[in-house]
Amino acid sequence: MTIQQQILNVIKKVDDPSLLNTIYDYVCLLEMQNIAFFSNKNKVLHFFNIISDEEAQQMQHCIDSEFNHIEGEW
Repeated sequence: MTIQQQILNVIKKVDDPSLLNTIYDYVCLLEMQNIAFFSNKNKVLHFFNIISDEEAQQMQHCIDSEFNHIEGEW
């Protein structure tokens, strides 16, 4: 039995409408997160190999030197 079948079997036993609504809301949230997670994959891959390794290292060095330290007293 797959995990999907196990989940469905558990849900089929739920009689409380409030609990079913909560489960439904949670499933909808998971679905939205899944869509958001994968929705920009092709857009990001469009930039793959657009800059050289040397340019990427220079950019990383610049980011590290400007943003990876705290100025002043804390």
